[in-house]
Amino acid sequence: SHSPAGAGAGLPRACRRRAAVSEMAGVVGRLAVVLGLACWHAQGLPRPEAPTRPKTRSDPAEDEGLVIHNGDVIFLRHKMSGKVVDVEGIHLRARKSGHGTRQAFKLEKPEVGEVCGNIYAFDRVFLRAHTGMRVGVDGEVVAAADSNRGPRQELLLEVLESRPGPLRHGAVVFLRAHTGMNVEIFGGVAKARFRKQGAAQAFTIEKPRSSY
Repeated sequence: SHSPAGAGAGLPRACRRRAAVSEMAGVVGRLAVVLGLACWHAQGLPRPEAPTRPKTRSDPAEDEGLVIHNGDVIFLRHKMSGKVVDVEGIHLRARKSGHGTRQAFKLEKPEVGEVCGNIYAFDRVFLRAHTGMRVGVDGEVVAAADSNRGPRQELLLEVLESRPGPLRHGAVVFLRAHTGMNVEIFGGVAKARFRKQGAAQAFTIEKPRSSY
């Protein structure tokens, strides 16, 4: 039987490209570590210890580096207010700072597969609320009104200070609708009115440590 040309054969071209960039970044990082340790050993010096990051209640060290996968449950913390976006009925608001069922969204993307199971900057994604309805944009109105996966529900994921590799817990993102406007929180309510990307349009993605 004919074997594929590479590990990414058969996957969409965009996924193969993102996977190749991530793999290259990982190889360079591992090589730097090996060369650094070899230099320390040649000089007879003790092996350096990795720096530790102080733990805080709001940013626990064990959460750092958690990769966001297709279908994962996430929370969206509004950068300006510090409140977490929730869904009540069809309406999206940001009223509380804690994680709960109403604040949980399932992050989905159209592509599937081993590599495309990860989420990357500039992916087009869907947000499914706890009600089973997906977030959509109609004019300036942002609501979780139906279960469709169409243009109105598709959001372009833009990441602030994006680094190579898949999306991770703690990333700050913007969600651009099919209208070209970014989802924002204004007066505690979700809207899509402007193209600008400021604190009102920025959301921190948080991955829970328990299931919802």
